Amino acid sequence: MTLDIDVAIRRGFSRTFTRNGLLLIGAFLVFSLVSAVLVQTASLQLVERLNDLAAQTPTPGPGTGGGAGTPPPTAGDPAGAQPLALPIPLIVAAPLAALTPFVGEALRIVAVRTLVSQHTDSIPRAFARENIVWATLNGFIGGIVVGFIIIIGGIVGLIGLLIGGPLVAAFFATSFFFVRQEIAVENKNFIDALTDSWRLTSGHRIGLFALAVVIWLIGLVVSIPGTAIGFLAGAGSPGLATIAVTIVSVALGSVTTVFGIAVAARAYDQLRAERDASDDRESTPMP
Repeated sequence: MTLDIDVAIRRGFSRTFTRNGLLLIGAFLVFSLVSAVLVQTASLQLVERLNDLAAQTPTPGPGTGGGAGTPPPTAGDPAGAQPLALPIPLIVAAPLAALTPFVGEALRIVAVRTLVSQHTDSIPRAFARENIVWATLNGFIGGIVVGFIIIIGGIVGLIGLLIGGPLVAAFFATSFFFVRQEIAVENKNFIDALTDSWRLTSGHRIGLFALAVVIWLIGLVVSIPGTAIGFLAGAGSPGLATIAVTIVSVALGSVTTVFGIAVAARAYDQLRAERDASDDRESTPMP
């Protein structure tokens, strides 16, 4: 059985706009906006803290490289670059911002479980509860490991041959295409997920690479309105442009994120069915 890219895309698109798909889009939208606010708030507070420390630095005296009245350098107007920042203390904003990658991974775990399943009208509570902490940690670590392998593979490929770097990186990226799915659906640790994703993608890597390129191109096209709005809004107010781009980009990005997860889920479902059928044949005793 070969991977049917057309079926994966069509069914992924259909699942994106079911009730559950729309719920997930809304969840990613809220999460992304909150994340942007927290990160910008923490960044602004950190810059202001550094500016305060710089302002308290003793002014260099005569003969030390600066005039007696030379003020210490500062970062300018940090608030203008962080228009979504809120007046939250750094001690609160920084830990919350640091938690956003884990919350995002947990949300992706729930999305994978939902879109791999046959549920379209409601998300079972078990998807957000069953081994969610374990799955989130393994998904987070697994993502770091996969990223590291892809980078190292790309560097090694570049050393051997200029075009080899991207090819090696693409090979590893497609080989570990289903690590999160194996963790979320099969409750595996990241080591087993890496191994089983490698086996599951064997013989289908070219098709999966083509599928990933299609998903990327669709995301690129969908992002054009956000870029255009930012360009038009930037002619008036840079702060307004940043807010407009953030909101539009987050909204469109939420749709493409769920679409990408849904398409990958449909591809995973195809190859998992093939694997399960093969396992059943191997376990069936010969007459």
